[in-house]
Amino acid sequence: MIAKNEIREVSLDELVENQFSANEEDTATFEKLKGELEKWGVLDLPVVRELKPEEMQPGKKYKIIHGRHRIAALKASGEASLNVVILRAKFEHPEDEFNLVNNINLIHGDISPRTLTKIIRRDNLDVTKIDVFKHPISSLIPKITESAASKNSEAQRNAAIHQLTLEISKEIAKSLIDEKDEMLTFLLVRDKPVAVLRIPFKSGEEARKHSLDIKGRIAEALENLNEIYKKTE
Repeated sequence: MIAKNEIREVSLDELVENQFSANEEDTATFEKLKGELEKWGVLDLPVVRELKPEEMQPGKKYKIIHGRHRIAALKASGEASLNVVILRAKFEHPEDEFNLVNNINLIHGDISPRTLTKIIRRDNLDVTKIDVFKHPISSLIPKITESAASKNSEAQRNAAIHQLTLEISKEIAKSLIDEKDEMLTFLLVRDKPVAVLRIPFKSGEEARKHSLDIKGRIAEALENLNEIYKKTE
């Protein structure tokens, strides 16, 4: 059965830190936390337990299990009280409390620059608005060097074409029975055959050099196919 804990508003002065906590925080992180709390408030309630008789101190009632940095940040911001979760479960051994205090911090996990970058690119987020502490934007989306600046517009153009091609391919795939993403797909639009062709080139310059020839060949092939199609009607 899950322990029935209680949510209660307590005075920050009634709380004492837990000697088992190994969670450290530098000054920059602490200041960042203060800013987040001032902006959003407390989204994850701290967890405390009542002091044992042998732990009692004047004016103190609870020991912090989880959230000591948030509590310290709230104190530094001038707050006097907050809602906390009162842990009702009893610890049989000191090691049980040690494990809980430090495992809660581990449960919160960590994030990697690779995962952040993947999400930013997947959802096409505005990198100028990204503010992930300890992961500067330069480490997530490296800046284009001066030598590569001239290639930047070409790369963006190719990326846009590639994305559009993928979107078109997905729409076409919906009308195919096996939903395969073919390199060359024919379909009928207003009774005329149309082809979507994807040919990878090493550079945009190379692609443009062959583009007119490719377009001509496709147009000729489609015209021939159209003639065949008319004869089968």
